[in-house]
Amino acid sequence: MFLILIISSGCTNKYSVDERKDYAESFLKSKYGKEFTVDLIYGGDYSGVYYGKAHSNDNPELIFTFQTNLNDDDGNSWRDEYVERIKEMDYHKEIDELLSHYGKEFYVKIKVYNEKSLGLEDDYTEFKMDFTYIYVSDEWLDYSNDELWEICNGIATEYFNYYLCVIKKDDLEKIQQEMRSSDELSNALEDELDEKYSFISDYGELRQGKVLVCKDDKEEFINKMDDIRKNEVLSRHK
Repeated sequence: MFLILIISSGCTNKYSVDERKDYAESFLKSKYGKEFTVDLIYGGDYSGVYYGKAHSNDNPELIFTFQTNLNDDDGNSWRDEYVERIKEMDYHKEIDELLSHYGKEFYVKIKVYNEKSLGLEDDYTEFKMDFTYIYVSDEWLDYSNDELWEICNGIATEYFNYYLCVIKKDDLEKIQQEMRSSDELSNALEDELDEKYSFISDYGELRQGKVLVCKDDKEEFINKMDDIRKNEVLSRHK
């Protein structure tokens, strides 16, 4: 039994953390022609398959994931999301400009999929943007109905699918804090948000998107959106 444990342990340590890190940084440099730093390594058993997170040295905030196999000499198993993160940052700038004149605090979450393994020189339209989360503080509930409608309409017109999340300011700060170090929210924070917020899919639908609001504010928000629809119906029959 003791001998078996030693052999099993030896198999999992075929590739050291430093070996995996050096391989990833070297591969990224050869692929993109710039320096990268690996921030996290996980996996990497005897099969050589492992995963990690890295950032480009010229842009430390641009953190992306990768996966590879050290036993793969030709590099065909390598996958990374560097280009996708670049495109997401570009989309962020566009949406920031769209919302900047409202002067309210918000956080935008965008996910881009690069299904065709496209490069940085390729056109935006070739990338698939599957969803957008727009987190805004609950101060926006004090805005006029027309302005809230205009904001949401602007996002829905420019981009495919989105979710508007009207959340408490302290929860917005938690989201912003986590997203500075990762491209995904932790399970703990997601569970916490699920406890406090709920989607509105009937009165709260805004064109292509849906609204997520605090359960305590749900009735108030539904009434506001219902008023918008009543006003629209009345204006059409004048």
